[in-house]
Amino acid sequence: MPALSIQQHIAQAAEKLSAVSDSPTTDAEWLALDLLKIPKAQLVEIKNEPPPAEFENDYAAYIQRRLEAEPVQYITGSTYFYNTHIVVGPGVLIPRPETEILIEELLKLLPKNSNVLDLCTGSGCILFAIATEIATVELTGTDISDDALSWARKNARALNLPEIRFLKGSLFEPVAGEKFDIISANPPYISPGDYDALSDTVKSHEPQIALQAADEGLAVYKEIIEDARKYLVDEGWLILEIGETQADAISTILEQHDFKEIKISQDFTGRDRIIIAQ
Repeated sequence: MPALSIQQHIAQAAEKLSAVSDSPTTDAEWLALDLLKIPKAQLVEIKNEPPPAEFENDYAAYIQRRLEAEPVQYITGSTYFYNTHIVVGPGVLIPRPETEILIEELLKLLPKNSNVLDLCTGSGCILFAIATEIATVELTGTDISDDALSWARKNARALNLPEIRFLKGSLFEPVAGEKFDIISANPPYISPGDYDALSDTVKSHEPQIALQAADEGLAVYKEIIEDARKYLVDEGWLILEIGETQADAISTILEQHDFKEIKISQDFTGRDRIIIAQ
């Protein structure tokens, strides 16, 4: 029997992954590309060729891990966010494409020679995306999770961005007395009921602390908004990622704390995703 081509391996894997994934072909390709160490564009050129000898066993192991609901990004150890290569693994939230909207909105507001505080920073992806766009910005991230901060610092080393500060503590606790031009956050905002409905890929592997919040998902927003004024310069901005049904509730909380210029931005699918206030 002739050896299977790369494309045939991917097709067989995609068929298996259809039982656990909403995007089985994409997952199968991504895992193959990681092992082959090639960009997707090059796959077209070699897809009908047999893979290297070691590929078959390694690919089978990758596919088995994915069948056990492990995220593709954890299997490969990395993902891309706003054109930045981010390393990820157990203990840190995987950056989502919709968070890139936060970067786009933040960059519109960001003056040169300013400073940004990113709360619940996780992998640090928001700060790294900013750093690749504007070099003259002081960047600080805080997080309560040792695991998340470990990944953020790994990324800082890999991206040669040692000047970014990553501090452990709850929200503003590590930056007492400091002021920032912009405060950003992608906090946990999924309610306990909605969390239970998430896929096994998310619930079994990604950190619950980075996803779920009490009070219908609003608890951390309330903490942030209550204290944000003390840490913003005059005319400073607060920019938050939100759940698609939370815009009205969070707008009300912002108004209760005298925030003005409240604006809602939508993600790629037209869902409310970012709220900005001054």
